[in-house]
Amino acid sequence: MRSVSLLVLAAACTPVPTYRVQRAARVPRPTVPLRTGQPLAGPVELTLGASSVAHTMRPRAGNEMKALEIPDHQVRGELRIRLFERGELAVIHERAIGRATKIDETQADTDSGQPWGVGVAFRGSIAPGGPWSVGLDFEVMRWSIPYAEERVCISECDGVPTYQSLRSTSGEATWGVGITPAYRFGDVTLFGGGFLRNHPTIVRKGTEYSEYNDEDTEAGPINVLLHAGAAVHMGAFTAMLLVHQNLDRDPVVYGPGIGFALSASFDPASGGTITDPDEKLAQTRARMRRSQARRDAR
Repeated sequence: MRSVSLLVLAAACTPVPTYRVQRAARVPRPTVPLRTGQPLAGPVELTLGASSVAHTMRPRAGNEMKALEIPDHQVRGELRIRLFERGELAVIHERAIGRATKIDETQADTDSGQPWGVGVAFRGSIAPGGPWSVGLDFEVMRWSIPYAEERVCISECDGVPTYQSLRSTSGEATWGVGITPAYRFGDVTLFGGGFLRNHPTIVRKGTEYSEYNDEDTEAGPINVLLHAGAAVHMGAFTAMLLVHQNLDRDPVVYGPGIGFALSASFDPASGGTITDPDEKLAQTRARMRRSQARRDAR
């Protein structure tokens, strides 16, 4: 028993190695949902587009303690299912493509890989009257984020690696809430609003007391984004273009960005696309009223 106690005491007194660490991560660019704020025209809608297809300035560091790479472009796809008359559930996939911009050229390089995420959104649309609608959004996504760590042992280095260069991915969640008022006249919808979402990040420098690395990406601070755009409805199809601006400077300073999307509405019951969204919405309302009348009659 005494020998066991001595071994435990010796292990507790063994000095641990100390590492100086340089980190960097390639994180998703904060963007806004690709929707107008109006209810879905049909039971199912497929949307494909780019949440960030172009931008007006190079992103730069807003927080010098962070080391990030920001993708130049992000594409986004959604499968939307109507819930009741003015609600929807959306399944989302978003992925960065192309080059990425380092906010500091002296930071570690992640080398390769792109952030990508999957998630769901719950949305609704309030009808205050006339051609107005007010869209409400809540979404949550899980991202795969490439990161890099350069580790140099500075003390108690006997028997451990003195230098480590690590490249891997970590998982981080983002969530977002927003509001989007919209005004429709004829086949055109004008919309704009605000969206709050967190910005994943990583601390650039640090000290770690182990030869084993931990994932160091963080969910990050909340950013506020404003956006405005227009959509054109062409039968079963909708084309939209929007401009968004991130108002926050932590961890990155952004200029205005541009997004676009194409949507197609489907009615699986009829086996094809919806050729007249307004008429289809009226038919859905009529069916719901008839169903309610039958329930009341019982």
